[in-house]
Amino acid sequence: MGTKAFEHAVDMVNALPQRPDLVLFTGDLTHDTEDKDIHIQRMKQFQEISKRLNVPLIQTCPWRARCRTRRGRPLPRILRR
Repeated sequence: MGTKAFEHAVDMVNALPQRPDLVLFTGDLTHDTEDKDIHIQRMKQFQEISKRLNVPLIQTCPWRARCRTRRGRPLPRILRR
């Protein structure tokens, strides 16, 4: 898995003049393999890189279709594309 683009994105967010209140990761960021061990390794990589974000709140939803609000409702369709 290449991580350079993700690491660059983290650097760009951290360099913004105004810090975002939230970073939301959607989509299948680590799921391009069926091998459980590789998936675990990639998820750990994702977690390590995302920890570098200088934001107060990071939310992840690896499977967009399963994302839910705090009350258990599906996210609005516009956020699930």
